[in-house]
Amino acid sequence: MKKEIVCILWFPLPLAVSAAKVHQITPITTDKDIKIEIALSAEANERIPFTATISHTQNKELLCEQIKEFSFTHKVDTTIVWKIEELSPRLWSPITPELYNLELHTGTDTFHKRIGFRKFETRDGVFYLNDKPIYLRGNAINPPQRGIPEHLEKSKDFARDYVRFMKSIHINIIRIPDDQN
Repeated sequence: MKKEIVCILWFPLPLAVSAAKVHQITPITTDKDIKIEIALSAEANERIPFTATISHTQNKELLCEQIKEFSFTHKVDTTIVWKIEELSPRLWSPITPELYNLELHTGTDTFHKRIGFRKFETRDGVFYLNDKPIYLRGNAINPPQRGIPEHLEKSKDFARDYVRFMKSIHINIIRIPDDQN
């Protein structure tokens, strides 16, 4: 008679990782920090790990890389707010538009946003950008109800040429009525 040997392998299961998916990320920057609002598409349960990487768009210099795990006590939480402080970025301005890439990783998903760091405030009725006064100069060439044709409004080439022209005549505040891209 043969004896049957039964072998049971036991591996501890990790804590339940949330099935919630990231719906949208909204980065909000100042001159020294970034607040990342992460909207989830479903109920969150237990924990969700994230990695944030910020690097310069031109030279790929790493500004910061942080890992954080968010735990949930209420299953109806659908928004995470992650603040990363004490950064030393090069500041964005119209003359030197320093930009960074924000990559947010969670599970198998990666989200990308281009961001700029700057300090914008008003004091005594004057606008200040990075502690320097900035005076707004605009031109109302697109009055309400008389905008540009829709096919031009959504054209990146048109927007690029339009911005270059406006900069050449020292205009620093513009609008295209219906499309923020």
